[in-house]
Amino acid sequence: MSISASRLCPVCQTSNPPQAAFCFGCGKPLGQSPIPSDLLHQRYHLLHKLGTGGFGAVYQAEDRQLGKRLVAIKEMSPVATLSPQENAESAEAFRKEALLLAELMHPSLPRIYDHFLENGQWYLVMDYIEGETLEDYLAQTVDGSLPLDEVLDMGLQLCDVLDYLHTRQPPIIFRDLKPLNIMRTATGHLYLIDFGIARHLKPGQAKDTIAFGSPGYAAPEQYGKSQTTPRSDIYSLGVTLYQLLTGFDPSLKPFYFAPLVLPHNQATPQILVDLLAQMLQMDEEKRPASIHEVRTELQKIAGVVTKTWKKAQPAPSTNAVAAIPTLSNPGQTVPSPALTVPLTTATSWGTPVPALSKLPPASPSIGSLRCSYQGALTDQYSTVWSPDSLQLASSGPSNLIDIWNAANGKSVRPMLISKGNSTAIAWSPDKAYLAAALANRIVQVWDTATGKTVQIYTKHMHSVTALSWSPDSRSLVSSSLDKSVQIWDLKTGATLVNYQQHHDVVYCAAWSPDGRYIASVGYGAAIHIWDARNGRLLLTYSRHSAPVLIVRWSPDSQSLASGSDDKNIHIWSVVDGRCLAICHNDEIGQIQSISWSPDGTRLVSCGGTSIVSIWDASSGQEIFAYRGHVVATELKPLSSIHYLTTTSESQLAQRAHIVSMAVWSPDGEWIASGGGSNRIHIWRAN
Repeated sequence: MSISASRLCPVCQTSNPPQAAFCFGCGKPLGQSPIPSDLLHQRYHLLHKLGTGGFGAVYQAEDRQLGKRLVAIKEMSPVATLSPQENAESAEAFRKEALLLAELMHPSLPRIYDHFLENGQWYLVMDYIEGETLEDYLAQTVDGSLPLDEVLDMGLQLCDVLDYLHTRQPPIIFRDLKPLNIMRTATGHLYLIDFGIARHLKPGQAKDTIAFGSPGYAAPEQYGKSQTTPRSDIYSLGVTLYQLLTGFDPSLKPFYFAPLVLPHNQATPQILVDLLAQMLQMDEEKRPASIHEVRTELQKIAGVVTKTWKKAQPAPSTNAVAAIPTLSNPGQTVPSPALTVPLTTATSWGTPVPALSKLPPASPSIGSLRCSYQGALTDQYSTVWSPDSLQLASSGPSNLIDIWNAANGKSVRPMLISKGNSTAIAWSPDKAYLAAALANRIVQVWDTATGKTVQIYTKHMHSVTALSWSPDSRSLVSSSLDKSVQIWDLKTGATLVNYQQHHDVVYCAAWSPDGRYIASVGYGAAIHIWDARNGRLLLTYSRHSAPVLIVRWSPDSQSLASGSDDKNIHIWSVVDGRCLAICHNDEIGQIQSISWSPDGTRLVSCGGTSIVSIWDASSGQEIFAYRGHVVATELKPLSSIHYLTTTSESQLAQRAHIVSMAVWSPDGEWIASGGGSNRIHIWRAN
C-alpha cells in the first residue's frame, strides 16, 4: 500500500495539503509523528517512508518471518497538540479500522496481516500495493479527465467492492470514496484504501453521531442530517465518476454539477447522463436503491459503447465544408435544426469555428454581444462586476483571480495570488476591496488598488460557499459547509454574529441592500431571513419543492428571488412571505445564478443549460432568452471510442455550453454570463 502526500486530520479525518499546519475541516493542529526504530515487533524491517498523514506515517517494510515479503505498515501516533481524550478517540478509530479490515476478503481491498501496540504507538500491517492513488493518476492527464471506456471499467470495479461491503451483515459504509482513497496499479486494478471513517450501518439510528467525509465528495446526509447508508456511498461514487469523466474538482463547489458533457470530442450517452443525475440526487431516497443497480446500468452503458465502437464509421473528410449560419445577434434563435440537438445526444464534436468574439459587430439591441473573455483561467467558477461597471473579476480552480476590462475582455492588471482555490468572490460596494472564498475554509481580502492582502478570515471550520458585503463595505457575511453563517469585521477580522440556526450545510448568504437583513439557505428548501445586527431569525420561506441553491435581494430590500433545484425562481415578499411571482421555463435546468436589474424590474438567471433568461419581476414572464453560448463544430470520430449516429462528411451541429452564472452590471446596461470551461460573454441587457 502506498499513500498520497496529503495529510489526514486525526480528529475529523479531513484530507489536507501536505504543507498544512492546521486542518481546514476542524481547525485542529496537524502534529508530527516520531520516526520508529528500523525493526518493529521484532519482525518488520522498515525500508522507507511512503507518506505522512494526520495520524502518523505509512512505511514500506519487509516481513523477516515470511521470506522478506513486502508489506505496508500504517502508524498511529499520539499527537502532542491533541488532548488525551482526542488521542484516545483517534487510537480507537485506528483499532476499529484494523478489526474491520481483518474480517474482509476481496480482490480490491488490502489484506490485514497484523496489528500491534509498540512504544505507545499502534501499527497496522497490510498488503503493500505497488501503484499510485487515483488522484495522482488524474494529475498526470491534461485536464484531469479520463476516457469513457476507462472510467466505465473503474466504475465497475468500484461497484464490485462497494457491493461486497454493502452486503456484509451488518452493511459496511465506506463514507469517504474519492480519488485520494483509491489505489491504481500499473495494470489498472483498483483498491479501496483508508477505512478510517468506515462504519457499520446501525438500523434505527436517526443520524450519525459525528459528521464525517470529504467536502465535495460526501453526501448531504454526512453533514449530520441523517444516518449514512449505502446510498451515501452511491452519491460519492457518482461524484467520483463525474470527476473522472469531466476533470471537475467537486471540492471547489460542493453539490453543484452541470449536466454531463464529456470532453475531448466524446459524445455523451443519455443513459450515462441519467444514471449520474440519479446518483447525485440531494435526496437520498431518489438515488438508486443499491450499488447493484448502479453496476447493472454501468454494464449496459459499457455494452452499448463497445457495440457502437465495433460499428464505428470512417472519419469525415478533413476537407469537408458546410454553411454555418451567421449570428448577427448572438441572442437570437438560429432557424436551424442543428440548434435543437440535445446536449446529451450521441454525437461527437470536432474543431470549433472562430469564437463569437470575432464575429462582425452586433447590432445595438438586447442580446447583442459586446465582447467575450477567456483569459488565463481554464474554468470560471465566479464572476463579479466592479461597482462602476468598467471591470469584472473572475476566479476558477487555480490560485489566480483575474481582473479584466468589460469593454474588450482583456486582462487589465496582474493576477491577485490567493492562498487556495477560489469558490466565490465579491467586490465591495466602494470598489476598494475584493474578497474571495477559498476551498481551504479561508476568506481572503485584497486592496484592489495595490493588490495587497488586507485581511484573512479563518473562523469557518469547513469550505466557504458564499460571500456578501455590507452596504458600507465595512463587514462581510460568509456561509460555509460547517453549517454556520458568520458576519465579521473587515478591519479587525472579529466575528460580529455567528448564525447557527441552519442544521445542514449552508449554500448561500446575501446581505440586503439596506444593510438590515441577511438571507441564507442550507440543505433543504427553507430560506432564513434574520437580523444582521444580532442574528435573530425573523422569517422562513419554504415553498420550493427541492433544495434552494441561490437567493438574491431586490434593490429595494423588499423582495427576494430564490432559485432551486426544482427549476423555479420564486419572487417573494420579505414582509409577509407571500409569493409574488414564479419564473419557469421547461428548457431550463436547476437555477444556479440569479441577478436583479438595478431598477428592480427584471431578473437574469441561468443554470443547467446554455440558455440565459431575462424575466419580468412583477409577472414572472420570460421576456428574453440569450442563446449565444453556442459554438458550431464539425463532427469527427473519436480516437478510442466512437459513439456516432448516421452522419455525412459535412454534417455540423451546434454545441451548446452549460452556463452557470449570469450577472447584471451595476449601470444596468450589460449582462455577463458564462462559467465552467465556457467563455464569459458581455451582452446588451436592454
